[in-house]
Amino acid sequence: MSHDAAQSRLFNKTEIFIKGLVLKDVDLGAVASVVAHELGIARDKVLVIDARDDLISLDVLQQSIETQKIVGREPELLEALGQVPGLSLTEDACIHSQGVLGMLGVQGVSARQLASKVAATESMIERMVANRCLVFPTGNEIIESKITDTNTPFLVDAMHGAGFTAQAGEVLPDDEDVLVGKLLEAASMGFGVVLSTGGTGAEKKDCMVEAIQKIDPDAAASYIVHFTKGQGRHHKDGVRIAVGQVDRTIFVALPGPHSEVAQATPTLLEGLERRWSKKELADALAALLRGNYIH
Repeated sequence: MSHDAAQSRLFNKTEIFIKGLVLKDVDLGAVASVVAHELGIARDKVLVIDARDDLISLDVLQQSIETQKIVGREPELLEALGQVPGLSLTEDACIHSQGVLGMLGVQGVSARQLASKVAATESMIERMVANRCLVFPTGNEIIESKITDTNTPFLVDAMHGAGFTAQAGEVLPDDEDVLVGKLLEAASMGFGVVLSTGGTGAEKKDCMVEAIQKIDPDAAASYIVHFTKGQGRHHKDGVRIAVGQVDRTIFVALPGPHSEVAQATPTLLEGLERRWSKKELADALAALLRGNYIH
């Protein structure tokens, strides 16, 4: 694939449905290979997820694709599939997809014209997503009304003041699986920045950093302070700031104390504005807060 070729982002709309088929002893691996070849992507980036008498569903395992490989390519793709042994096409054979992949069935528009329109739409979507922020407070003590959540209204106001469209999310429990699910759900809802407070400490119940690392194995996790693991309530070896990213969504895990959240917010906003890397932002926040623990 040419590095200069126009790319279209799929925005999580990655399924392709091929209807109007007659299947008999079809090698589904061969079907995936044909689709990958016609779309100009690696074979391991196409997976057959369903096969019935008259339908095959596939998933594209990447988030962008060369525009000219999809615009109006339905006839070529169907013709190539018709050559797969055991697969026959009916007169009603067609390809259906949502989002950008729906351009496979577009006819009568040049790839260049459509690529320009797609690029403009993508740019608009990117700006809208990047500007949306969701703030999650965490901790069973908030859920049980043992303490008042002062962090969320503070961060929502601060993000509004910086030009973001910000809103409060639900209070999340100290449960890693729940945290992972809610973070991914926020990303799928189109929030470009997801902030959380609490759950970054060294106790066994604190698991927000681990949740972010689970959805982004390359997440940055910088130490504010180190502890001796296993000593007292220290189940882990320190308190950390975590910054991760999944597709267009940036996740930042901040500590629970309100004084630290307020102290970190200007640096957080600066890092988001200047588009610091995950490590740069995590390191800057941790270094700022580390001073509170140096005597």
